[in-house]
Amino acid sequence: MSLDKRLIGEPDDFIALQDLYARHFTRLNHLINLSELTSTHYVSYSPEGLPLYIEVQERHAYTTLLRLTYFIQDNTGCVTADPDAQIRVYHDSSQAEATHVYPGSVNEPIFGSLVPVDDVVEYRWKLNRFLDKWLIYLSDHGHIRSTMRIAELSEWPRESTLVKPEWIEKHLLRKQRESSPIESG
Repeated sequence: MSLDKRLIGEPDDFIALQDLYARHFTRLNHLINLSELTSTHYVSYSPEGLPLYIEVQERHAYTTLLRLTYFIQDNTGCVTADPDAQIRVYHDSSQAEATHVYPGSVNEPIFGSLVPVDDVVEYRWKLNRFLDKWLIYLSDHGHIRSTMRIAELSEWPRESTLVKPEWIEKHLLRKQRESSPIESG
């Protein structure tokens, strides 16, 4: 593999992908102290953007699963997480990987969770390039450790539309079946 390919970070380059995970960890750690997650819900209010919400979904000895989102209310009053990302933080290796990303479309996520084995690295690149750009955007718009704090229960919006990964998988399987030609016996 050429050095240029590693620097650019081609979708089939697993080593460059690991470097991206390390950058995510650093960027997330500037946003919230990853070694001191004492609560489940956090919020950051920035003068330059929407409130940012972080939920600690799982805690284990060496990993933490986070949800990073905005809650957007439409003109009908419906509240939706948009965008909505799940991030697995690997504390022992100082890396963070996007595992699911719903970048603004409740019914049609760009990055679902069913991926053919041959496309896994490319899929991870898509998820994590989105997360990388979003983390940079958040930093550029004033979301940093000093703006992040434990959220009061009243600050955590209640979603009107909640899309579960299981629903997405069923939806994608149905779409896949509908688009496949019917085999005749």
